[in-house]
Amino acid sequence: AAATTMEPEELHSYRDSGSETGEALQESMEKIQSQAKRNAERINSAEQRTSTLEDTITSLKETQKKKNRIIENITAKLDDLENRSRHNNLRIVGLPERVEGRDTTSFVQKLLADLLNNELDPVGERAHRSLRPKLGPNEKSRTIILKMLKSLDKEKLVIAARKKGQLEYRGQKFYIFQDFLADLLRRRAEYNDLWSKLQTAQIQYGILYPAKLRIMYEGQKNVFGSPGEAEKELRKNSSFTESYQRVPRDFIQCTKTLNLTNKVNRCHGRT
Repeated sequence: AAATTMEPEELHSYRDSGSETGEALQESMEKIQSQAKRNAERINSAEQRTSTLEDTITSLKETQKKKNRIIENITAKLDDLENRSRHNNLRIVGLPERVEGRDTTSFVQKLLADLLNNELDPVGERAHRSLRPKLGPNEKSRTIILKMLKSLDKEKLVIAARKKGQLEYRGQKFYIFQDFLADLLRRRAEYNDLWSKLQTAQIQYGILYPAKLRIMYEGQKNVFGSPGEAEKELRKNSSFTESYQRVPRDFIQCTKTLNLTNKVNRCHGRT
């Protein structure tokens, strides 16, 4: 077959077309490279901003943790100051409304003196009902808060009332407690179940301010900051572990239904 030959004009046209295509490809490549460079710069800038934000967030979190610790410390100190300001206070729960007349302080002081057979002569600085609206006839009476002039008188009253047993006024039972903030009472009430077991095991115990448990066990004094810590230590002793099985069910139910820490003594007829 005869060889195909291209005219000079056709060869020129093909060459020009290829040159234009190459230039177009080169221009496209340059645009792509330019766009890729801009994208890389934007990604790098975004990564830098992200890194800066992460550092800022980490710093803010640490700052917030410090502030939270400061707030917790301040709150604890405020609660401590509030509880200490109530050091000379007693709460009398269960007295019917209006039995005190207009002079609550004189009424309460005479009532306590009569009940304790004038063995003590406590001096009350002032007394009043809790500051909330009066309730209806079928609702519980408001608590009476008594501020003693001397803390020693308050302690003597608490001890004397405990020895007296059940306190009554005209057939109405009432109870005497120390005056603490609700949060501290809640923390102390967490020991209720443990107290029942300690009493059954005939282990001496007491509560230390603000909410620590002191146990006299095997000739040693031990102080625990939580019920879990105390039980973990006491479970190591077999005699204490056996006492778990001897706790009366009605006693456990009683302690579980009481909200105020010192009310655990009601199960034994004490205040």
